[in-house]
Amino acid sequence: MVKFISIVSILVMLSCSCRQHITNEKAAALQEIIVESVTYQSWIAGVQGGGSGINVTVNLKNALPKDVVLKSVKLLQYTTYNITAQDEKTYLGYIKTEANQRHFNEQITDEIPTKIDTIEKGKAILVFDKNGKIFEKEIQNVKEMEMLAYPSARPRN
Repeated sequence: MVKFISIVSILVMLSCSCRQHITNEKAAALQEIIVESVTYQSWIAGVQGGGSGINVTVNLKNALPKDVVLKSVKLLQYTTYNITAQDEKTYLGYIKTEANQRHFNEQITDEIPTKIDTIEKGKAILVFDKNGKIFEKEIQNVKEMEMLAYPSARPRN
């Protein structure tokens, strides 16, 4: 019985120390990433069925370390389906939303938006990959820009 208790207590200690190591590693990985701002802007096409979405801009103070990649941004009830680097400090993320999507025979022709649990307005979660490990960083003070409504056609003069 004593041997069994000793083995269990050793396993518990190892489990706790591994968890502490992962927490320290996560903190160190995220500490070097300084986010200056995150903004988003909704848009809707000016033609029926033309689609809608949200463009997300992430501005960093410094370039990401070589072993870190920004994988996605979680915002409101969505997650981005694509992230592109504009330069070493600016990233754009794209979200498709349901509004104004083209429907044929009750089937949506565009891909369905990726929905997640709702994140409070004014916050976002940045998802990073560092050497195959996923880390999330919550961002406060996320600003919403005025919505863009694209015209259906060029103005006629």
